[in-house]
Amino acid sequence: WSEKKRKGSSSKTIEDKQLNDSEFIDFFQKSPIALHWLSANGTILWANDAELALLGYSADEYIGHSILEFCPEEEDHMKEVFGRLVSGETIQNAPFKYFTKSGVIKYLLIDSNVSWNPDGTFN
Repeated sequence: WSEKKRKGSSSKTIEDKQLNDSEFIDFFQKSPIALHWLSANGTILWANDAELALLGYSADEYIGHSILEFCPEEEDHMKEVFGRLVSGETIQNAPFKYFTKSGVIKYLLIDSNVSWNPDGTFN
């Protein structure tokens, strides 16, 4: 990676660039990859535009609800995945069957990990 400035580029190098919270939020909210954040009990705390569009729900219809409302046939699998996450494992390509607002079934591969709090819990 070259630190040389390109013609017409900003005078800041990558190391100098400090992103603020709103830039990070915007980046993840508009990501083309469906993303969500769950609580330890499976409540959807946040979802980005791509996930909402993929499943056809508004933020109000999705955020604050249990993830199992949208993949009701996956309760046992979800418990198994949560158990693996709690034990520190990172999950890759876990298949889940989600139901869209219109009733269409979407087969999704989920990657997941846990962001731990300093006290050893996650929310």
